[in-house]
Amino acid sequence: MRQNSIGFNFRCKGQAATELIIIMAVGLAILLSIFVLQQKTTTSVSAQFEMTKGRALVEDIANAAEQVYQEGQGSKTKVFVTVPENVNSITFSGNSISINLDAGGEPVTIYRALAFNVSGIVTTEKGKQWITIENTADNGMQLGAVLDTTMPSITTTSPSGYITSSSTGLSATTNEAASCKYDTSDVIYANMANNFNGAGTTHTADLAGLNDGVYTYYARCNDSSGNIMTTSSIINFTVDATKPRIADVFALSIGQTTAKISFLTNENTNSTLGYGNTTSLRTNPLNASYITAHNFSLSSLNPSTTYYYNVSACDQAANCQQNGTFNFTTLGSSWTTLFFEDFARSDSSNLGSNWTESGGRWEIDNNEAQVDDCDSPGDNMTTISVDLSSATNAKFSFDWEVSGLDDSAECLRVHVSNGTKTVGNLFKKCGSSPSSGTQLINLENNITFTSNMTFTFDCVSDHSSDDMFIDNVNVTAYS
Repeated sequence: MRQNSIGFNFRCKGQAATELIIIMAVGLAILLSIFVLQQKTTTSVSAQFEMTKGRALVEDIANAAEQVYQEGQGSKTKVFVTVPENVNSITFSGNSISINLDAGGEPVTIYRALAFNVSGIVTTEKGKQWITIENTADNGMQLGAVLDTTMPSITTTSPSGYITSSSTGLSATTNEAASCKYDTSDVIYANMANNFNGAGTTHTADLAGLNDGVYTYYARCNDSSGNIMTTSSIINFTVDATKPRIADVFALSIGQTTAKISFLTNENTNSTLGYGNTTSLRTNPLNASYITAHNFSLSSLNPSTTYYYNVSACDQAANCQQNGTFNFTTLGSSWTTLFFEDFARSDSSNLGSNWTESGGRWEIDNNEAQVDDCDSPGDNMTTISVDLSSATNAKFSFDWEVSGLDDSAECLRVHVSNGTKTVGNLFKKCGSSPSSGTQLINLENNITFTSNMTFTFDCVSDHSSDDMFIDNVNVTAYS
């Protein structure tokens, strides 16, 4: 009885194992059928994709050929096409274009009939290529692959000249589709640090944070056939975003009907003068020369007339500055010279009877009054008294020159006194590079006229190399 029980159990276990194997086999068959179906579906989609690319290739070539055919014998063009993978042949024969390719493991032929004959050979290698199409003498189309061995070239660049902003755009135009780079050094294409945007014929890049100065960039390009420029195209421009500075604006050589206006700029500029006998100024013609010392000569002015003026200057980047409004008064018909000194006599430590000198440093040298080694504050020379009691207007003018003044504490100064009141610093030239000029001071707005007018030139400095010069001192009065 024990043996029968054991045998029965064994048979049951064997039967169960057999059933499990059958169930697993059925499941695997179902999975395999699903996999095969999925594989066929995937292959079908891939085949359709390859056939679509094949049709595009045939259409691109055929459309370009028909265009050349319409243009007539001798016409020619080239078309840029993409050859898909698994192409067995591309045939131009008779009046048709055909392509044979493997699509999903099946050979497929795509063709298009034309109204004219075609012939030629092109490569079936996957990728992009140029194909030439030419309308030949027998009115057929000759087609062939183009071997591009010509490097691209840059035809235009920008910017150039002057720009007035700290940011700008670089641009380069090429004669064919290409990728381009640029650098501040003239190096080979592979070593250039910056890429232009754009892979067609237009290439751009943005620049920012530019300071005033000259900028040079080098550009090179690489076309789709791997032809690389071996010589850089140079982009050169100047950033100038700063207005010029105007200084030392003077009305000089004033007569009854004439005057001269002068001023200096810190860089080369053109210049314009506006002037008139009211504050509504008319503009003189532009002086287009780019210089730093500017002069305008005025004529046909009215005597005893106050004229107003301003000056303008623009640099080569068109940054402009204007100074003014200033004024001067032309001499009247009754102007009289009451005091004049040109120091035209032998060199001497004695300034002469027209002057009182303090400090012992002013002297006559080379027909000028000068003070050398002006190292003690208060060295001065003062005119004798000039009678302006009957004058309704008076002017004081002189030529001056300074050198060696180092800072704002070192100055040539001019004061006027009427015996009871002193007006200081009617003119003051302090710490600057060597300079000179002619100064005209209209006295009527500065001090009451008396019979005891004096004019003082004062030297203040603290270095032995500071030198100052005065000449052609002139006091005129209008009664």
